[in-house]
Amino acid sequence: MALDLNNAGQVCGWFVREGGVELHALFWHGGVGTPLPEFPGNSSSTAVAPNNLGHAVGSAVRAAYDNPAVLWRDGTMTSLND
Repeated sequence: MALDLNNAGQVCGWFVREGGVELHALFWHGGVGTPLPEFPGNSSSTAVAPNNLGHAVGSAVRAAYDNPAVLWRDGTMTSLND
């Protein structure tokens, strides 16, 4: 599911793996979708907005009742709530 588009034509959103139910953050560029990193041991995330530098923001599950805002930049994910 595509959620937002930047001026460079990059799109972010989420997908569900075959047979799964969890959402996984995804970044599309040049016709290629790349899953974004998630917290170790957890498998749910959503990217909601890319900026024009190719960074994305969204949220990811870290633990039960712990779903911080995150930034994906240069292949890494950083919690914005810490």
